[in-house]
Amino acid sequence: MRKILNQIGLYIWSGWCIFLFSFLCALFSPFLILVFLKSKKINRILLGTPKYISRVCMTCFGVKLCLEGKELIDPEKQYIFIANHSSNLDPLIPAACCYNHFKYIGKAEVLDIPIVGFVLKHLNFPVKREDKFDRLKVMDLMRLAVDDGAGIFFFPEGTRNQKPRSLLPFHDGAFKLSIEKQIPLAILTVINAWEICPPNQWLLKPGMLHCKWTVPLDPSKYSIEQLENYKEVARKIMLTEIENFYSP
Repeated sequence: MRKILNQIGLYIWSGWCIFLFSFLCALFSPFLILVFLKSKKINRILLGTPKYISRVCMTCFGVKLCLEGKELIDPEKQYIFIANHSSNLDPLIPAACCYNHFKYIGKAEVLDIPIVGFVLKHLNFPVKREDKFDRLKVMDLMRLAVDDGAGIFFFPEGTRNQKPRSLLPFHDGAFKLSIEKQIPLAILTVINAWEICPPNQWLLKPGMLHCKWTVPLDPSKYSIEQLENYKEVARKIMLTEIENFYSP
């Protein structure tokens, strides 16, 4: 009986979290019309707003953020950011952990979600992962954004990992962009988000979320020919942090 009551409580709590997120997005939505002014200053402010929404949501969701290594990331510096992807909570986590100016790259399927899809389309970068030409087009747009001073946040696994204490193979985009533009690679390891909100469901429970920044990687040590090595170094850093957390 207790297990059933706990499950009912979890459904009620998750419903509250979804309602709160939808409500905050609805409050923000009237300001999105400003995106059509094509003002870089206004768009930068609009890009920053989801960061505050994410932090408010995490607090109200009962998710306490334990963030290590934040002193390693200069909020005034430009980075290419990467994080592992193991939870439906992941889109909120970078905004809660990062104070820099950055844009997301996200899968085009998100465009069907009201408000969130609009923000992705007009302020960030939706990509059709199965379409090679779309990937190339988005890569060119990201290069322009980087030239304009924005960082880019990638989930290099490309999709939610169903085995969260491991990592899926990394795609090239973040690493290639870092080397091409000689911008440091900032690595955020999201350790236990899958325990709070699993990758295959929308149930969310309160808890302590552990994340860790590590020393950014210097792209000048790698060439495009060493792209696989660059990916493997980043991958090992993430895996080490996950293994250290769960080791006895």
